[in-house]
Formats: sequence, C-alpha cells, structure tokens
Amino acid sequence: MNAIIALASLLLESELTPEQRLMVEAVLKSSNLLATLINDVLDLSKLEDGSFVLETSAFNLHAVFREVMNFIKPVAAVKKLSVSVTLVPDLPLCAIGDEKRLMQTILNICGNAVKFTKEGQITITASVVKPDYVGDFRSPDFYPAASDRHFYLRVQVKDTGCGISPQEIPHVFTKFAQARTGGSRGYSGSGLGLAICKRFVTLMEGHIWLESEGIGKGCTATFVVKLGICDTPNLYQQQQEQQQLQQQMMPAAWPRGHREADFPGPKAPPQDEKALLPLKPGIKGAYEVYSWTSYRHCGLLIMNYELFS
Repeated sequence: MNAIIALASLLLESELTPEQRLMVEAVLKSSNLLATLINDVLDLSKLEDGSFVLETSAFNLHAVFREVMNFIKPVAAVKKLSVSVTLVPDLPLCAIGDEKRLMQTILNICGNAVKFTKEGQITITASVVKPDYVGDFRSPDFYPAASDRHFYLRVQVKDTGCGISPQEIPHVFTKFAQARTGGSRGYSGSGLGLAICKRFVTLMEGHIWLESEGIGKGCTATFVVKLGICDTPNLYQQQQEQQQLQQQMMPAAWPRGHREADFPGPKAPPQDEKALLPLKPGIKGAYEVYSWTSYRHCGLLIMNYELFS
C-alpha cells in the first residue's frame, strides 16, 4: 500500500492530461483511505478500549461530500446506478472535527449501498439537526442538543438495494458480522465496515442506525455526529495556508529542469532518476544545507558528500 501511495505521488509530478491527473488523484486518495482503514483494523483494540484519539481541525464540510461523490460515482457507474447528494441550504461550509474519520464513515456506508444495490439509485442527504427536532434516533439515550459552539450533522444514505431483514439489523454493527440480505452470498467483505463506523460515530458523540422494511425493499443508513462551529470565517483558510507552508518545507529532492552544472560532483544523476523525483528546490553547498534544515523539519535528507569538499 505504501508503494502504491508513493508511486501515485511521483506519477502526479509527471506530465499528465487532465483526465489522467484526475484518475491518479483518485488512486492516491483511495489508497490513503485504504491505508487508514488498514491501520484502523490493526488498531481495533484502541477503538474498543477508548484510547483512540480523533484528529480535530477545521475543514470544508461541503468539500467532504464532493470528494465522496468523486469516489462513489465511478463505482456506481459500472453498475449503472444513479447517485445524488443533497446539502441543505443551512449546512455550514466550515466545521471543526475529524475530517478523515467523517469521510471514511460516509464512504463505508455509501460503499455498502453501492455493493448491495443491483439497480436503481442511491441518495445522500446532509442536514443539520434542529434544536426543536424530535426524531427517531433509534436510541432512547441519545438527545442531540446544539449550542453556539457546536452543531449536529445528520447524514442519510438511502438505496434501492436488496434490503435487510429487520431481525438482522441489531447485529450489523458487530465486528466480522455480515447480515443475511437478499442474495448476500454474492457479496464479499470483512464485516468490519459498519463496526468501525459505529465506533467512529460514537467517538464523535453521535449515533448511527439502519432502517429497512425487509428483503428486497432497500435500506436507509443514518448517522448523527457532533461537529464544532468555526469561531472565525478565516480559521479554515488559515489552516489550509499552514498546510501548504508545511508542504513547501518538505525535504528537498532532485529538481526537474535544473542544469546538470548546478549540481557539483563528477557525475550527474541519470535523466530517468530526475523524472521520478518530486519537484523541489535544489541545494548547492554545505552552508545552504545547514541554512535550509535549520527551519524545516526533515524526515530524511539525502545529499552528496562532495557538498562538504
């Protein structure tokens, strides 16, 4: 998985058509999410004993659903399924929470909807739970109450798939469990997706539940999670700028386009090696190495010993 992520990252540095770039970006994003899921499976004990910690930051909430559509639509198109997403007008643009875990939860649920739907459509709806809303959250102990510092996001994924027996619904959130759906023998899976989703939702102080009228009648998955409200409109933008600055301060690699004379030494690297490495600023001498690394964090630094000659 690490090799796929690394190669996809390097491929993005090459000359690609717009279509190719979109596909490579999708591969990279999917690989990162899968790597996250693998790590979550390996650390499942942390999710169970409560030691797992969410990574909270400001993020673009609307962009999360755009990314979800970018992932789901190509898979659904193979099965000729219609996929749509609706964001209510009062859904905040910016929120504070764990963007990666939220997206992973939505993708897991949407992935199940695509997997268990042979024909028809899948609809995704995102809304804000109103303070005066009295709904069926399928839990007598869950009472979401908004405040001036947080709100509750409600995400509903409805499909026209094979459905599920009401008697099986209480068991679907158990790890390694696979409910008996219509024609379920034709579907594969680890049985961990919804179990991990439930743990993520619980960590986000929310609740998740399924509804189905029975085999062959589709299924509706709904979850509610607690997210923070951005105190200032510029908070998300500030964090984005900080992330871009950190990316610019990554360790230097061989730059494409520089003259070979710019690099001291008896032999310059082959052209194919230049093409494989990301485009980063070059360093010409020992003093520049010291100056460059004095205010940047380097996970790995590779340099020619002749820099110090």
